[in-house]
Amino acid sequence: MQSKLIRTIIAVAALATASAALAQNYPTRPIRIIVVSTPGGSVDTMARSVGPKLAERWNQQVLVDNRPGAGGAIAAELVAKSPPDGYTLIMGTVASFATNASLRKSLPYDPVKDFAPVTLVATQNLMLLVHPSVPAKSVKELVAIAKKQPGKLSFASAGNGTGGHLSGELFKLLAGVDLLHVPYSGSLLRRGKSRPPDWSRIPGAGRRPPAWRRANWQMRWRPCRPRQPGAGGRPKHRRGGCW
Repeated sequence: MQSKLIRTIIAVAALATASAALAQNYPTRPIRIIVVSTPGGSVDTMARSVGPKLAERWNQQVLVDNRPGAGGAIAAELVAKSPPDGYTLIMGTVASFATNASLRKSLPYDPVKDFAPVTLVATQNLMLLVHPSVPAKSVKELVAIAKKQPGKLSFASAGNGTGGHLSGELFKLLAGVDLLHVPYSGSLLRRGKSRPPDWSRIPGAGRRPPAWRRANWQMRWRPCRPRQPGAGGRPKHRRGGCW
């Protein structure tokens, strides 16, 4: 099984005229980056890492504005309805511009026509973890437990339509199990504001791993990818293997 990668991208409201944003004196006022997640989340971290660099290069203030909810649709709608002058950007994910269009009957924006892509900022791994109270030592054992208790095990995500949600649904289909999806609001899940679930999306970029190292969870399976600089190693007491 290959690791699932969540793409984080910057886009800008589609320009009515290219000359407005491509003028040599751009920007002449502060830039606002709309973020689809709550403060402290991985997308927010990316925006706050990129923002200061852009401010330094442009010699203009870059503001980060968090507008979480609806799998990024709230933030995307705000940007789509903003003046198409290049001063309102969105730090979004695949949910904002791809999965929302497939999961919802209608959207208050057109993910293709209303935005102009700027760049791919980062990719993110998804990991499968279980709470210590779940006696599974492998994916096979986890599936067996889930089949014996249909509908009683839950998996969490950072919201409906997010990568964690769709990965969990794919797992259910492939394994033939019935799991309850529990969507959370952005970083509340990562901050431990609730009882740890059986399945979770855990950020795997930059310096985020300390968050799950502090959590009382067991990492059973992880993608076979090189450790990232500054991320630190995996605790020895946690059993893990590559898929």
